Amino acid sequence: MKKLLVFIVFLFASVNFYPAKRIEINSFYYELSNYGQWVEIDYDLVAWMPRIIDRNWRPYSIGTWVWTDEGWFWDSYEPFGYIVYHYGRWFYDDYYGWLWIPANQWAPAWVEWRYDDDYVGWAPLSPYAEFSIHYGIRHHVRNYHIHYSHWNFVRYNYFCNPYVNQYILGPHIVKRVFSRTKYRTGYAYRNNRIINSGIDRNFVERRGRISVPEKRIERVADVNLLKQKNRNSNKVRVFEPKEKQMILNKNINIKRIERNTSLDTKNIDKSFRIKTNEKNLKIRRERNTEKRNSELQYKQQKTISERKYNRATDFNNSQLKRIEKRSESKKVEKIERKKNYSANETINKKSRNNRMEKSSKKRVESHRYESRNSVRKR
Repeated sequence: MKKLLVFIVFLFASVNFYPAKRIEINSFYYELSNYGQWVEIDYDLVAWMPRIIDRNWRPYSIGTWVWTDEGWFWDSYEPFGYIVYHYGRWFYDDYYGWLWIPANQWAPAWVEWRYDDDYVGWAPLSPYAEFSIHYGIRHHVRNYHIHYSHWNFVRYNYFCNPYVNQYILGPHIVKRVFSRTKYRTGYAYRNNRIINSGIDRNFVERRGRISVPEKRIERVADVNLLKQKNRNSNKVRVFEPKEKQMILNKNINIKRIERNTSLDTKNIDKSFRIKTNEKNLKIRRERNTEKRNSELQYKQQKTISERKYNRATDFNNSQLKRIEKRSESKKVEKIERKKNYSANETINKKSRNNRMEKSSKKRVESHRYESRNSVRKR
């Protein structure tokens, strides 16, 4: 009996408990489609690409940090911030830029921290990071580090400033500060909620010589209530939809990416995958088969065109070689003709000179003969 109880306790402790609520992709889609575009990175893996005007933009930069009963909460000023900074993960792609991948778990902010005695920094967690109540944050990719240019660093006295984006360090200083700071995540699970303790609140108050008040989180299912913000209130409203199954409908306009992403989709957790029903699964499989067939046709056409091009280039090269040979032979013939002509001219000149000399000798002899005959007659 004791062994059975121990086994049950061990089994109970080994299970990862996550918040039971699931979100609906439709609610995110229609809210975020006004501020960006949905793209399909891989099978059952959809990402949102924000429509950003400023090329230096990065997540968790336009807003302010608030200390709540669930840890550090990122209060964004952007219209899409109540979704993308509390659900899912961010990833910087080498070609497409910043991409947001949706997920079900809510947190005050999905970031990782760095700090020292002078500066505190934060950066968005990647999709490789998985949360568990036993070990907190764990990365599926070993030795994965976010680039220092994607970190936001400020001094402690500006950390809770409502205009913190104006005090974020420039790229020429970030590299130096990044190398001397320590790494920290600080996630926990309490009362069925994810806690983002991050940097100690007392440490921030002491180093920044500021007072950080605590606010209480109030969850609402209506998006319109989020617009009614009161900065002086002791509450922070967050969006948490009702309990629904995540289904990807056919009428959602998702663009398939033309170029492969730099994200390693094999090491992405299953919680980021979109669960589809059988009908939509067939549709997506047909789309993938069509995509593969089109890629194969494109490769075949490309190989055929390359072969034709190679043949044409070979033919042109052979023709050029023939023309070059002909031109070279013509040049040789011209040179030989010139040589023959010059040799013939020299021969002709010699023969002419010989003829002239003979004719002149004959004339002289004839003149002498005539002169002799004239003398005799006399």
